[in-house]
Amino acid sequence: MAELPERFRGCLLGLALGDALGAPYEFSRPEEIPQGARVFARFGRMMDLPVGTVTDDTQMTLALAESLIERGRLDGEDAARRFAQLWQRGVIIGPGLASSEAMGRILGGIEWDRAGCPEGRAGNGAAMRVAPVGLLRWQVVDALIADARTQSIITHTDKRAVAGAVVVARAVSLCLAADGFGVEEFVREVVRVAALDSVELGAELARLPGWLGASPEEVVPEIARAGQPAFPDRVITPFVVPTVVACLYAFLRTPRDFQESVSCVIGFGGDTDTTAAITGAISGSLNGEQVLPEELLRHLRVGRYRPNLAEELRHAADELYRIAASG
Repeated sequence: MAELPERFRGCLLGLALGDALGAPYEFSRPEEIPQGARVFARFGRMMDLPVGTVTDDTQMTLALAESLIERGRLDGEDAARRFAQLWQRGVIIGPGLASSEAMGRILGGIEWDRAGCPEGRAGNGAAMRVAPVGLLRWQVVDALIADARTQSIITHTDKRAVAGAVVVARAVSLCLAADGFGVEEFVREVVRVAALDSVELGAELARLPGWLGASPEEVVPEIARAGQPAFPDRVITPFVVPTVVACLYAFLRTPRDFQESVSCVIGFGGDTDTTAAITGAISGSLNGEQVLPEELLRHLRVGRYRPNLAEELRHAADELYRIAASG
């Protein structure tokens, strides 16, 4: 079992690695995506950007982490300001529509806690960036839930989106706390915290044990319809319910195999940068930095303006561990 500081690093590095691995396949269908380790061949290759480039998932995660480190706690106003600066400076890569709308309102003078998209807009933008809350608050569940909710409403106020963020943060904290790892206990707890805000998400997550014995090919259509039973497609959309269910299915199939979990969720197609980022964060939290391929980590970057991203993420993880350990 990796030491706790290594798992903090594994969380943030795993998220960025998943983001860069999934981004080249975003909006692809499962039949268009190579299987298994072959998905790694297009690592971080997007448009005319350098190899290893991450997207808004990692950018917003790092902005949230930096806010938590500077303030020592969740300060919604400060986090929102840091998010908005990414848009103001024109450096955000592949942002979601809801987050862009919220940032436009903040830059236009709307207060941070009134700018989020309303009920009915249940995207995965709050869930994709929440991992640092799971790190900082891993030992204090009530504070974790409160902070995950607060950072969510900056962009998403729909209860399903909020619940998705709470689940991801709690999944990270459960992995950090694990000496052994029990699937049943893990599922029971994520169902519990999901249902605090969204009975719908909790009910879909409760189906995970029955899905884990089935192949991804069998399960993808069911997960793609999670929370939207009439949905005809077979890819994971940015809707938060199938996103979170897909990520936890991919992780729980192979909790000790980072590369298999990430390649599995990328193979589902759709919003692959976000699903791989969330899955990578959770898997990294359990397994630590040492399971991540160093030859890929050293290429992580934010386009052309932040070329040494792995070192930045390691530093952020170490600082979050320091603050969390100090109580």
